[in-house]
Amino acid sequence: MDYFTPSIKMTVVYPNNKLVSNGHEFFPSAVASKPRVEIHGGDLRSFFTLVMTDPDVPGPSDPFLREHLHW
Repeated sequence: MDYFTPSIKMTVVYPNNKLVSNGHEFFPSAVASKPRVEIHGGDLRSFFTLVMTDPDVPGPSDPFLREHLHW
């Protein structure tokens, strides 16, 4: 993933305390359950969009489906 400057601090944690950070990879079984999402600071009247995608479905060695939108 290319570097970018986040516009707001956000924490995403899956069960078993698996913290999501840019560039970290997880096995599908580790992200099967919904995560806890916390958005820190900012205006509470603001709206945000959170998207989970996989850039190389079904895997990096043969990404024939390309990007896949999970949710």
